[in-house]
Amino acid sequence: MMAAVSWPVALAAAGLAMLSSGPAAAQPVGTVPAAPINLDRPYSKGTPAEIPIRLKTISPGFHMLTGRGGNALAVVTPAGLVLVDSKLMYPAAYAEMKLALRRVGAPDTPILAYVTHHHADHSGGNGFVLADGARLIGQQQMPPLLGSYTSRIAPINPSPPNVIFDRLHVETPGGMRIEAHHWGPGHTAADTVVFFPARRIVAAGGLVYGNGEIAVDIVEGRGSLFGMLARVDDLLRLEFDIAVPGTGDNVLTRAEVILYRARLAELIRRLQAAVRAGADAPGLLRAVKTDDLGFRLVGHFWTEPRFMDPIYRELVQSTATKP
Repeated sequence: MMAAVSWPVALAAAGLAMLSSGPAAAQPVGTVPAAPINLDRPYSKGTPAEIPIRLKTISPGFHMLTGRGGNALAVVTPAGLVLVDSKLMYPAAYAEMKLALRRVGAPDTPILAYVTHHHADHSGGNGFVLADGARLIGQQQMPPLLGSYTSRIAPINPSPPNVIFDRLHVETPGGMRIEAHHWGPGHTAADTVVFFPARRIVAAGGLVYGNGEIAVDIVEGRGSLFGMLARVDDLLRLEFDIAVPGTGDNVLTRAEVILYRARLAELIRRLQAAVRAGADAPGLLRAVKTDDLGFRLVGHFWTEPRFMDPIYRELVQSTATKP
């Protein structure tokens, strides 16, 4: 296994990359801790960090990587490796991902990378990606989101992308067209999906959950429950056959994403019905049946008032009678 990248080296490399990237040069690099932090810490028990990385080849040259955080997609292009999302902020996890790629004969050092949203289970390895010299692409709202982010799963804020875009960004490494799309707030305000049109494969990030746990970050991420449904509609306008979800062990077919969209719409309908029937924010989840939809409304986004109350207000606003 390769030696772990030290965080000071990652920060320095990130800074050099941003200084050379034109308009994005003014964007801040990840928060520097006041005292040294050991990033080679043990994996947190009882969390996705404990799950080892597993590589699944979903199409020739396209490798889905599960474990150690959210899902990543590694794509071998004629010009080199392209990576979508970088998992949690553990040097050992980044090294483990590289080892998994080498074992299938793929290059292990990205030349180009994307970050689908700012949560540290997807963006935690940004600094390691930048230290490898890759251009890291993210939506333009991501740097400020990262700047105000208070993560429970990273010791410091993940590094921001050094290439930013608004609605659409196109790259063609080795002639392979790659489209990064942003349509508006959903899971977060900066959700990005990465589409490979020639292969009809899309990395959906936090818009599509494959493990049954669905969430929207309205508070820190400035997302929207209704926006998430609209963004899945936007996603379905792309001509894809295979979707890599942000979580879960398996890719989804287009038909499965359509079913996911229908279940999400039904979940929202039931939440609205509960609000109309008088459910308050603390009692909302008890008033809604979700097991038949395949969704588990668990975790702090659904249980802590600071996250749940804005979701409730959005539902109340949606059910209010217009004058």
